[in-house]
Amino acid sequence: MSQVSIKQLFEENQKKLDLQWSAPADTIHKQLESHEINDSTQELIGHLNFVHPNWIQVLNQTSVNYLERLDDVSLQKRLNQLAQRMQSGNLHTNNAFP
Repeated sequence: MSQVSIKQLFEENQKKLDLQWSAPADTIHKQLESHEINDSTQELIGHLNFVHPNWIQVLNQTSVNYLERLDDVSLQKRLNQLAQRMQSGNLHTNNAFP
């Protein structure tokens, strides 16, 4: 069975996209099963999306600004929403951190 290495994806794109890892450190070693990704309606990687979340969410400064404008209850609701949808990790671009 083919696997996608999150660590490999991150390392191959880190410099080019100025990525920073923001999920728990041990999750970078997670292997995603290709059949799970192929059978899913989720994209492998993409910008922050609550409606159709990606396996790996990329947060740029626009995404961080949006999250920072939410009140505490709304922010928690959004973060819980992502956590329930098999999300594998978050990447931040251009030093964008919440």
